[in-house]
Amino acid sequence: MDYLREGDKLVVYKIDRLARSTFDLQKIALDLEERGIALVIIKEQIDFSAPSGKLMFTMLGLLLSLNVI
Repeated sequence: MDYLREGDKLVVYKIDRLARSTFDLQKIALDLEERGIALVIIKEQIDFSAPSGKLMFTMLGLLLSLNVI
């Protein structure tokens, strides 16, 4: 991921292909956002370039941390 530049978009099919834990996923997502790189997760339909995608990611992270899903 070091070769990604500002304005790029990282597209991942499923969340588990990017990270194995909620903590790691949040860390990666924050790093990408700080670098100006959009993150799109296809299966879960999360697009970090839109406010609704960030909200969906936050809600999904909460449910995963509570072991609801």
